[in-house]
Amino acid sequence: MDNWMICKLMRNVCACGGSLCGAVWKELEKENKEFFEAYLRNRAERASETEMRQRIRNMVLDSSK
Repeated sequence: MDNWMICKLMRNVCACGGSLCGAVWKELEKENKEFFEAYLRNRAERASETEMRQRIRNMVLDSSK
């Protein structure tokens, strides 16, 4: 889950506003620095993998024309 998803969940389940969600997220990042560093690295790696798959898919589609 990313920041947006957490805030959406908090809004729906707890009826919390956006400013509270942001404050909670920042505090979580501060208290769990190593976790969030690994989390952000993992998300960046997944984004790169997704981008590479899309490029390959586009190349295959283009070559079949």
